[in-house]
Formats: sequence, structure tokens, C-alpha cells
Amino acid sequence: YAKIGYSFAGWNTKADGTGITYANNASVKNLTATEGGVVTLYAQWISCSYTVHFDANEGVCSTASKTVAYDNVYGELPVATRVGYTFNGWRTQSAGGKTVLADDLVKDDSDHTLYAHWLLNCNIIYNANGGTGEPSRFTCIEGRSTTLSNVIPKKTFAISYDANSGTISETGKSVVCTFAGWKEGDNIYAAGSKAAFYNHTTLYAQWNNPVAGMLPVPTKQ
Repeated sequence: YAKIGYSFAGWNTKADGTGITYANNASVKNLTATEGGVVTLYAQWISCSYTVHFDANEGVCSTASKTVAYDNVYGELPVATRVGYTFNGWRTQSAGGKTVLADDLVKDDSDHTLYAHWLLNCNIIYNANGGTGEPSRFTCIEGRSTTLSNVIPKKTFAISYDANSGTISETGKSVVCTFAGWKEGDNIYAAGSKAAFYNHTTLYAQWNNPVAGMLPVPTKQ
């Protein structure tokens, strides 16, 4: 007798195993007091145990393996670690595969391996792109939404006036550029907005062209 993931454990007069148990090939008599009666015996099964191996997949895992039983939950699973990455669970393949959780039933009828999966801890750097006062760099988890800093950098430039042998009421002024967001590739993010990153990234400040405003009128005698 065979059943995937189970070993045969004999016969019982009740399906749930609470009746009278008989070993396979056992000699029996007087199963029923009814002449010509029919007795049904139910096969009994015990879940097979298998070894699950844990492959840290370039990380480190203090637990090498554990024993599980077919059609029972995996139970508590270890947490692996890897420098520069966040642990993202166990899967049936080193790349891709199916995610396995602690309350999932064991359906693999042999010893098998689970592989740690990882999300990169992305280093995000702000570059003021000619300005000053950019926010501090930060780290976020690959693919997960994060909120950019509300800090807005500043950029100014100086205009000098030369009257060219004439006279002028002022010699120059400072013009402020308007911040237009943080650029990454084709994407531009406003300060304080949500974003998701998949690699180490530098965000470059974007600036609108400044408006010089009213210019002084020089005179010459």
C-alpha cells in the first residue's frame, strides 16, 4: 500500500484510527458476531519525516537544517543575514521559485532545500548639483516605498554690472534659483514625495532658470 508522503501503519476498524488496530498480514478471527457480516478495515497512515536544508544564498544562516513532516506546517523558520541586504524570506529556488512560510504545509515528499532571498539596502545620495544644503544620504530597502527628505537645497548666483566708463546705482545682485525636484534617470521627484529604488542611486537637484528681474540703467556724461 502506498500514499505519497506517508508510511503504512496497519489497519483499523475506524477511519480515524480510534477503533481496533490490526497489523498488516495479521491473522484475525471473529471480526463480527454477525454471520455473513461485512467488516471494513481502514488503512492507517503516518506522515513521513524529511530534512529541510537551509541555503543562505551568499548570506549566513546559523541553522543548517530541520526535520519536518509531510502535510504538517514547516513551523518556525530561521532568519538569515547578509551584509548590505535585508532578508526577504525562503524560497524553493535560489532565483525565483515559490515562497515558503512557517504556516505552509510540507508537500515535498523528499529531503529538500530552501534558499534565502535578499533585497538590496540601497544607498541614496542627494547631490545639490551646484547648490548647497542638500539632505543627508540615507538607506532604503530595494523596491519598497520610501519618503524623500523635505529639505530643499539652495542655489544662487551673482550678477555683476560694469557701467563701462559710465555710472550705475548698484554694482550687482544675487539671484535665487527655484528648486524643481530631484532627478534620477527619467524620473523627477518632489521633495517629501514617495519613491522606490532598486539600486544605489544619486539624486541630482534640478533648477529652474532664474529670473534676473529689473536691471539698473547706467548713465554716462
